[in-house]
Amino acid sequence: MAPNLVTHPNPCPNPHIPPLRLETEDIPIAKTHPQYDHALAAVTAYWRQATNMALSDQQEYRELVASSAFIVPKSAKGAPSQHKLYKAIKNNPTWARYVMFNAIYGKVKSVAEHVKTVHGSDVMENLFKEYCKHHPWQERLKKRRSDSIAEGQPPSKKHAEAPASSHPAASSSGKVAIKNELSESKSQDLHEFAKVDQKPMMAPVSNENKLALHQRNDSPLFTRGIKTLSQKAAETDRADEILRELILIRENQVKQTEKADQILRELALIREHQTKEAEKKGKAMARVEGSIAELTSRVKVVEDVQLLLKKNP
Repeated sequence: MAPNLVTHPNPCPNPHIPPLRLETEDIPIAKTHPQYDHALAAVTAYWRQATNMALSDQQEYRELVASSAFIVPKSAKGAPSQHKLYKAIKNNPTWARYVMFNAIYGKVKSVAEHVKTVHGSDVMENLFKEYCKHHPWQERLKKRRSDSIAEGQPPSKKHAEAPASSHPAASSSGKVAIKNELSESKSQDLHEFAKVDQKPMMAPVSNENKLALHQRNDSPLFTRGIKTLSQKAAETDRADEILRELILIRENQVKQTEKADQILRELALIREHQTKEAEKKGKAMARVEGSIAELTSRVKVVEDVQLLLKKNP
């Protein structure tokens, strides 16, 4: 039974659990490719949203990676609307296309609004831990190492030892037997001779010689093969370590962005509060000025009355 997912904005009511695997080994371009960082971003984006996708979206995402849809042509650099994913989203805004597009360009308002009208949400939370519950790091590392060893494994003794070829004398004897139509008994003798001759002629090997032969089997070629396997395993470990560091860096960047947004919201609240306070002070000052004006007018009326009384006692 699939574990319950955490509550989050989920445009996919029935995500496919466990999600399909997608690893860095599935990236179809070399690590030296100038746009390998886009490929890496696309794969990590899948890890964060895989448990938020239906099976069709997961399959489509794997196909997008396999077809190198993350590549940004020159015409689309700095111009998201020129990328084929942008046009594909406008025609059919699947969640897989939206996730990969965001991995390349970040959030584009027009695309997000279009996706929101279809899926009811454009929010993509980081569900990387959910993906790791179904595909833990240790199992993934173990699989990579086993695949690496299987690909670079030196040939076994069974394949390394070539079968001994027939002795020329045996074949020539057979030809002579057929050509001269020898008797059946003589042909059988020649046949037995051929069988014996096919066996490699080796002197008995002593225990000391066995040790020497075993040492000779450890040839420079075999040693280089072992070193190559060790190097591949070390490179795989290093690549995984770098990948984890990149993920941590990106998560830290997301947290910093969220923190910056929170600070901006707090500043906005402070400014709003200051504005309200200023409005209150303005209203209070207006009331005071109104009261002063009213008192002034009353004083003037009293003075006018007193003046009239003096003139007409």
